[in-house]
Amino acid sequence: MALRAAALAQFAVAILNLFLIRIMNWKPDLDRAPLLIREVFQIHVVFISITLSIFALLTWRFVHEIASAANWLATAIGTFWIVRSVVQWLHYSSSHWRGNTAHSDSLDAVSRLWRDRSRLFHGRLLEKGMNAASLQEAPISDETALVRERLLSRRGEPLFYANWDNVLFIHYETEPDELQRDIPYSLDLYHDRAFVSLVAFTMRGMRPRLGGTLGALLFKLIATHHFLNVRTYVRHNGEAGIYFMREWLSNRMAVLLGPRSFGLPYRFGRIEYEQEQDYRGRVEADEGSFRYWATLTSQLARSAPASLDEFLLERYTAFTQSARHRRFFRIWHEPWQQASAKVEIVTDNLIGATESWWQDAHRVGANYSPGVNVWMGWPHRIHQINEPAL
Repeated sequence: MALRAAALAQFAVAILNLFLIRIMNWKPDLDRAPLLIREVFQIHVVFISITLSIFALLTWRFVHEIASAANWLATAIGTFWIVRSVVQWLHYSSSHWRGNTAHSDSLDAVSRLWRDRSRLFHGRLLEKGMNAASLQEAPISDETALVRERLLSRRGEPLFYANWDNVLFIHYETEPDELQRDIPYSLDLYHDRAFVSLVAFTMRGMRPRLGGTLGALLFKLIATHHFLNVRTYVRHNGEAGIYFMREWLSNRMAVLLGPRSFGLPYRFGRIEYEQEQDYRGRVEADEGSFRYWATLTSQLARSAPASLDEFLLERYTAFTQSARHRRFFRIWHEPWQQASAKVEIVTDNLIGATESWWQDAHRVGANYSPGVNVWMGWPHRIHQINEPAL
């Protein structure tokens, strides 16, 4: 009789699990999460219910066998419930069971779809005295603590950690009015001058903030790859940032995920970066190719305050637009340690074939950095930062 009751209880939990979002009032969190996270969450809910239903049927069907002796089926089902209970009560934040998650800003990443109780120690200290983020007029290069505070002013941040290695910035000046026609945000000008930068780098070790080894393992297929970004400089509601005009990546899976979650203009490219006595890069894509080599012409140092280098490098917010959906996300890292670089462009028809601003552009300089450790935030809809929804 006890085993029959256990079977019915497992089946009841399987049904209850399908309505857990409504019961715990988690729908606001799901609505703010990227599409990928919502889909993974929904699939996770269904498969958990299927698993519990199978266990319930097995318990009901083989009740006599389970009762007569300790067999493998009883061991398997018992182990599942013991492990699940331990993880659920010792690992998940207790705030979920108090029903407080309706006021949070985001769900956790794929490896842990409910928020973990652990936070970075410094991030928690910063969050205690903060209100909701506001896009007040701010200088381009905040003190690093203020930049970090702005990112962490939204609960649940950051979403990812990563390393950006061997970063080369190649800067072009172009005619502002011509460039503005292609950009959905207001250009941020430096002494009435407009700039576009090509940024070549390697991202390594991207993983969710929460999830530890398991999270890193789940992200292994997209954790490390090469980038070539085409970006310009914009300002929205008083906040300085960047706008990605085009991006080529060497990872096909990442190319599929980026547009759906962050609204990023990803394309696939075959990318090779080499570092010997100089720095060489080659990007081959359907639209054309881009090849260069670069040498350093100065020592590593932080950008001088109010300089063009600071204007171009020290940016901590990205604005995106995919179809009619505008988003922004913030990042944080220590200020760039950078050196001036001399760049020779071998082939540039990849850029010329895809960008109209290129015809009037001329190269004004380049910077190299060995890299930074980066915190990357969640994507947020623009209407969440004091602008009506489009």
